[in-house]
Amino acid sequence: MTAGIPPFYLADGRAMVSLGPVAATRHCSFRCPFCYVESPAFVRYKSWPVEQTLEWVRTNLSQINVIYVSGDTDSFAPPRTGAGLSLLGALADLGRDLLFTTRHVFVRSEEWHELKGIAERVRSVGRNPIACVSVCQLSRPDLEPRPIAQPAVRIEQLGQLNAVGWTSVLAMRPIMPGVPATDFERILRLAVRHVSRCLISPYYVDPNSKQWLPQDGTALGPSPLYFNIGAYDQWLTIEPDVGVLDAIRQTATQLGVELFDHSDAVVRSIRAESEKRKK
Repeated sequence: MTAGIPPFYLADGRAMVSLGPVAATRHCSFRCPFCYVESPAFVRYKSWPVEQTLEWVRTNLSQINVIYVSGDTDSFAPPRTGAGLSLLGALADLGRDLLFTTRHVFVRSEEWHELKGIAERVRSVGRNPIACVSVCQLSRPDLEPRPIAQPAVRIEQLGQLNAVGWTSVLAMRPIMPGVPATDFERILRLAVRHVSRCLISPYYVDPNSKQWLPQDGTALGPSPLYFNIGAYDQWLTIEPDVGVLDAIRQTATQLGVELFDHSDAVVRSIRAESEKRKK
């Protein structure tokens, strides 16, 4: 690896690992136009075999409270669904909370059987299996283009994940300019049958990259992309429109869905709930 650059993100008790780029010329099977990996400054995670990634996690386990399969690519998007599940399964017996994030929809019975077994193994050692499914629009399919499944299908997957033992979280992020408040309100109303927690975030962008940039004069502010393992510090944040954010908060409050700005806060909430149930 390049001197001084770790293979994956590790800080504050969080390890983020993935399968790395899907190919030398393509980072992810999905091509969301807002994705930060379009920035040439974003340092890609390593495309290591599962065994090598597992060994890195084991070596650093004393520094880790929660393991994410997330960060720089969707490790579950075809053609790597099986490999992503293998990585998830390899991490299940390490005695740590285990979280993954995806826009992929699992369809094969064998995949669901494997997901159920992984959740059972994580819970058997008193830790929490957490599944985040990403949905950030209903009326702007250009932001989540094919082959990403329709939002309604991904939302229903939250319930399926609950049914096989995962604690599901709606990842309604990023909150993109140009997506109406009604989209986010409807997403919450569709998802409330399955979740009590929702992650939101602003849009992180490198203005020198190929990422989509709004043309409406939205204010930009400097902000670090915390899970970037490189030294680049010129990331900007496009904060959600105040009216949109207010609508999201009002709808979430009405539905009893708790909003979170950071995934570590979600993990703490789930962990606290789990500990309470044990008493």
